[in-house]
Amino acid sequence: MTNIGLTFHKTITGHQKDVNWVSFSPDGQLIATASADKSIRLWKATDFTEISSSPLIAHTFAVNWVDFRRDRDQIASCSTDGRALLWDTKTGNQLQTISNGNQNSLRVGRFSPDSSELAIGASDESLSIWNIDRGKLVRRYKGHEATVLALAWSPSGLFLVSGSANGDLRVWDSKYGHCKDLAYILDAHDLGVTCIEFYKKTDCPNVYKLATCGMDHLVKIWLFSAGPPGTTDVHVSNITTFKGHEAAVMCVAWSPSGKILASGGGDHTIRLWSADDGYQIISILGHSRYVTCISFSPDGQLLASASNDRAVNIWGVNGKKEKLEKLEVSSVSKWSVQDVQRWLEENRLHNHVNVFVQEQITGDRLLSINAATLTENLNISSLSDRMKILSLLSDLKRSIPYRPDKGQKPNGLNIDEFLLCPITMQLLKDPVIASDGYTYERDAIQQWLSTGHNRSPVTNEQLENTKLISNRVIKILLAEHVSNCK
Repeated sequence: MTNIGLTFHKTITGHQKDVNWVSFSPDGQLIATASADKSIRLWKATDFTEISSSPLIAHTFAVNWVDFRRDRDQIASCSTDGRALLWDTKTGNQLQTISNGNQNSLRVGRFSPDSSELAIGASDESLSIWNIDRGKLVRRYKGHEATVLALAWSPSGLFLVSGSANGDLRVWDSKYGHCKDLAYILDAHDLGVTCIEFYKKTDCPNVYKLATCGMDHLVKIWLFSAGPPGTTDVHVSNITTFKGHEAAVMCVAWSPSGKILASGGGDHTIRLWSADDGYQIISILGHSRYVTCISFSPDGQLLASASNDRAVNIWGVNGKKEKLEKLEVSSVSKWSVQDVQRWLEENRLHNHVNVFVQEQITGDRLLSINAATLTENLNISSLSDRMKILSLLSDLKRSIPYRPDKGQKPNGLNIDEFLLCPITMQLLKDPVIASDGYTYERDAIQQWLSTGHNRSPVTNEQLENTKLISNRVIKILLAEHVSNCK
């Protein structure tokens, strides 16, 4: 089990705000995403391009949940606008509208195992079941004393398990009309239950494994057991607790085999665990902000993660990775926006793909990026990421044959990094040393200072003063470099 790993595969961008949910279709052909930008988007799970009926736009506030209806070309969504909508995935048309009638936010939804009913958890502390095709209320449950954040149907369809912002876990009869909770765990997760997932397979009728996570930084597995149909005899007991996350755990997902449990949280990480003993298999920094939702593909070979960073990342499980032709470094200036996206992904800078795509950064524009661009135009706040991008850009430029004004030297020359200005990434002509100890082109650093900057373009630390000292050593090296180019 320890040889299981995750390989970064692809970043899907398009949403303009937090991505709240991601789901694979039962046949593994589509991916649905829901966002705070009020939209739902549908993507092919083969090349991750958006399908023609997408985006689906009708909600007036954030979309909190979306999932596929089994054996039909339909999805359902729940929104802060108080409505649940049923959609045709092929046409994008709305098929049904479900509303509590009180405009309270609908936080989560779940299809029943046969997809005939939809369970909804709301901010008014209620849990309800609806007949999807008729849009009619079947049953409403009250008992929670805070927003219902998490839901799951038992694989038999006989029970519903719900969790609230208070941290309690409750079990309900979904089939025979008992509207009082059948089991109640007061402190399942301190400060709130954020996600609930049943493992679908079992060796014994009505005995299942149930995974939960919460604001207490924990992931837990519970043993769920019940008597014959119609029974009120239900037991839920904690059998394993996983510790490792350093912030709230927002989501959990079972692998199709049931041997692996994946989790994501406020510490920006995605973690894989052995479901049998709670051993942490791997932890990776998956996003630049909260990981809000994760979902395995039906074959278990892919894992999708959604985040507040507005992106969805696709990971290969067991090293499955798309084979692509190598990017041609010598023709960077001709790279498309998609090529630049690939370059970022290959260098594990997928957290910044979204902004590069939004700004339509092509290869030509990529080569003109400097420290100021990264900070002011692309809003990259991480100093380590800015330095990494500038270093990679330097490597890119060094890989391109240098062409001096008098013509190209047949074999080209690599320019040493210290002969390039960190701001312009161009060959220095009049090198000066600033108070941060770095050497810049005089005009570039003077322009930086004259526009009100009082921090280093490289380290982002406060500059002690604005004095500039001519760097004679670099001038000598520049003269040698120019001489060698002739």
